[in-house]
Amino acid sequence: MPDQSDPVVPPWLTVSADPPARDSAVLAGAGSRTRAALFTEWAARLDFPDYFGRNWDAFEECLTDLVAERPRTLVVTDAAELLADEPPEQLGILLGVLDTIAAGAADPTAGPALRVLLHPGPADPDALRRRIGAALA
Repeated sequence: MPDQSDPVVPPWLTVSADPPARDSAVLAGAGSRTRAALFTEWAARLDFPDYFGRNWDAFEECLTDLVAERPRTLVVTDAAELLADEPPEQLGILLGVLDTIAAGAADPTAGPALRVLLHPGPADPDALRRRIGAALA
């Protein structure tokens, strides 16, 4: 039984320093410290369409479309910096969007269509897990 102090993360999300799969999209946590920077970084790396509206609804729509094309693994490097200059609620919104996409795209026979791997970088992985757990609470 897990310790009650251990944060519970969804099955599509992993905090690990393991190397990413070759077909992963690599996103820079250091380049995603604010919501505006996250939208810019992820739109560029994931090749969002030019009409991307740079808000959470448009982000969810564009990412949902990508995942519908084929399963995706997103790797965030230096993930401890992800939305670090924003109020904690913004990380919660991002995780909620990712959770919605992962749940909506799940295929029981093929597994999740969206996986997210957070590389903590030089930061403490347990601190990142706690931050994620707090954002999901």
